[in-house]
Amino acid sequence: MADPILPAPRPQGGSLLPARELEALQHAFRHLAEVQEGLLDRLEQAEADRRRERRLLLPLAVAGGLLLAAAVGVLAWVVVRQPGLEDLQAAVAAGRAEVVLPAPEVTVTAPPSAVDQATVEALVRQLEDAREQQARAQDQLAEFGRRLAEREEETLRLLQGLGALASASADRAAEPPGSPPAAAPAPAKTEAGVPDPWLGTLNGLLAVAGYGRFQFDAGRRRPGQPVLEDVVLYEWGADGLLDSIVRAAEARFALHQMTGLLVVEFRDGVRTRGGLRAVLPPEGLRLEFADLDPRPWLDHFPELAGADPAAADPAEVERIRLALDRLLQRRRPAGYYRLASLGGVEEHALRLVQIQRFDPSGRLIRTLEADRLEIRPHPSGEVELLLLHGAIHEDGIRRPFFEDRFRLFLPDQPLAEWRDSGLPLAEPGP
Repeated sequence: MADPILPAPRPQGGSLLPARELEALQHAFRHLAEVQEGLLDRLEQAEADRRRERRLLLPLAVAGGLLLAAAVGVLAWVVVRQPGLEDLQAAVAAGRAEVVLPAPEVTVTAPPSAVDQATVEALVRQLEDAREQQARAQDQLAEFGRRLAEREEETLRLLQGLGALASASADRAAEPPGSPPAAAPAPAKTEAGVPDPWLGTLNGLLAVAGYGRFQFDAGRRRPGQPVLEDVVLYEWGADGLLDSIVRAAEARFALHQMTGLLVVEFRDGVRTRGGLRAVLPPEGLRLEFADLDPRPWLDHFPELAGADPAAADPAEVERIRLALDRLLQRRRPAGYYRLASLGGVEEHALRLVQIQRFDPSGRLIRTLEADRLEIRPHPSGEVELLLLHGAIHEDGIRRPFFEDRFRLFLPDQPLAEWRDSGLPLAEPGP
């Protein structure tokens, strides 16, 4: 490598720069020479690398050319050896070409079933059981229809017997005294075997009302009271079999005329059901027969009406209705009441009443119906209206009174006006 060119030093005698600055300048030139020497070394190294790469690429290029020539030769040989289209057509025309296409093998793999054979068999058994149950249900429906038809026929026969009894009773009443009784169908009998047409009519009324499964087999009327003594009642189940027998010393009847509810209480007796005999509780056994027409019951059993509402003077009944209606219509923040109807008057109560309640705007809220109404003024200034044996009509729903009574309290009442109105007042009680 050539030595770096350095500027010739000036003679010391004629130097224009100080000695320190001259030394620094020399140092800079030496550093520049070293840099030039390093650049020359890098250039020489790069030239050597390029010569080495050329020596490696030449064999690779020769090998690639040979491979390409071999591939071209193979392709030419294939093209030359492959038969032409004309040769194929000639072979087909000559019948010498056979094309065999083997059928592909198709394999279908299905996922394993989640339902095993045992489950399938269980489902089949369940289906067979369901069919058997359906057949049994159809047979039961047919049997039920047959029994229902028999019960209807029995009811018709019973009503026909009642008509015959009524005709026989009328004919017997028209006969002169001492004449022998005419033959009549056998009515219901008591335990002593004495015919009792009245008891048979009672059973007929129950059957007409839809309670034919209850039948009185024995009973004796207590004069002037809605009570039967020495009673025997049979009750049949829905299957047509005897369900229970009630034997009691007495049966008390109560007919709620405003609601059409007949209540029968059996006292001092026993009830046999399912082969077991149980003594009736001290409060008795209570049976209720709803949705009855009170008129035939009152005709047959007048004692159910209690005191005769028609015995009072109609003018007096209307006067009391207007007086009570005027007191009930006193306006209050919660509304007011009206006495819509009054059937009769007793000494300390009103009979067959209907009371309506309205809100402050005059809209009807509820209607109270009761067979009996007792008016009880209290010293505190409120008036209690005790309604017995009735029901509440509200929002299209009819609800009987709880324990056959309903209390209505009117606060801050003028007690003097209530006492001077001539209404039948009752003393406050329990």
